[in-house]
Amino acid sequence: MTKWKTQHRRKRFLINNRIQNGIKQKERNAVINILKLEAPKVCFDQDYAFPSAIMSSDRSYKNWVYSNLIQMYYIIGRDTFNISYFYLGRDPNPINLIPLLSYQGIQKQLLKSISCDAVRFLHTMIDAGYYLACLMDEYYVPFRRSYRKKHLAHGIMCYGYDDEKGIVHIAGYNADGHFGSQILSYSEFSEAFWNVQRASDFISCFKRNDKDYELDITLMKELLYDHVHSLNTSERYRMVQNPLQDCYWGIDACMHILKEKPDRVDLRYFYAVYEYMVLMGERYLAVSERYGIKDDVLQQKLSALEKKLNRLMMLCIKYNLKRDTALYLKIMERLKEDLDEERAVLEEFYRFICVI
Repeated sequence: MTKWKTQHRRKRFLINNRIQNGIKQKERNAVINILKLEAPKVCFDQDYAFPSAIMSSDRSYKNWVYSNLIQMYYIIGRDTFNISYFYLGRDPNPINLIPLLSYQGIQKQLLKSISCDAVRFLHTMIDAGYYLACLMDEYYVPFRRSYRKKHLAHGIMCYGYDDEKGIVHIAGYNADGHFGSQILSYSEFSEAFWNVQRASDFISCFKRNDKDYELDITLMKELLYDHVHSLNTSERYRMVQNPLQDCYWGIDACMHILKEKPDRVDLRYFYAVYEYMVLMGERYLAVSERYGIKDDVLQQKLSALEKKLNRLMMLCIKYNLKRDTALYLKIMERLKEDLDEERAVLEEFYRFICVI
């Protein structure tokens, strides 16, 4: 990994070394149990960031990411974040179908019906090795934009507790949109946990299982071909559900992240496009190491494009500060140029892996 990339990821995610390694101990009759947490390999979408934060350095997980997270799609008319990876045709993307995770799903209403204490439930699941991801009301969560301003349900992952200090360790996106960790008091956790106003309020509990996953070059070829040619991959997943309609696919999906002049550019979309190329560079290295092949020119092109997309994000930040029309037009022009270049480079990548 380059020095530039390492520094970037350190800025994106700072976390205490004790938490990274996981802790379970007793102090003064109070129990502390903090599960392992890492800098996630995939950050832009919480459906992938949460499992990534618990398996980022895992060899099988990296093989799964490089084999599966290739095709992207843009869901037209979705009232939240529109772009994501296509995985088995599900929206939102299901943690319960990632093969490396053991999963349990529980309705909060069930816990309410048996008068289950939120903190006690958290203790039980963490002690069994499960991470918890669910909607919480960020009105009660410090360092979030909605804190003490408005009620907003948003996904948060819990990965530890400390009885002595009366705190819960959580991970998610802060007010600046960066993924990281923080703590909540037991009272803040309980209020945020119970005060979500949603008809369907589901808790996802998951942990790493004992399965392995090898790099799947055949699947990689299929998904990369679909991405480059903007094909509807859901046509090949009819056994899961009917093909998806009203979506843009592959590079065409990335072309639609900015269509009209906004008051503020949503940086998440540009980070998604940038992170895609970061993973593509890592994917090249994984294939090169696994099959003993290399193409130095292709690797240089992937690295150069990654840096161009990072500079494009910087332009978006500048636009959000200045609201300059000329700068907006420059962003639109650069986005099209970079994605045209991406299509050409990924076609080279496709030919590179087709020799295997």
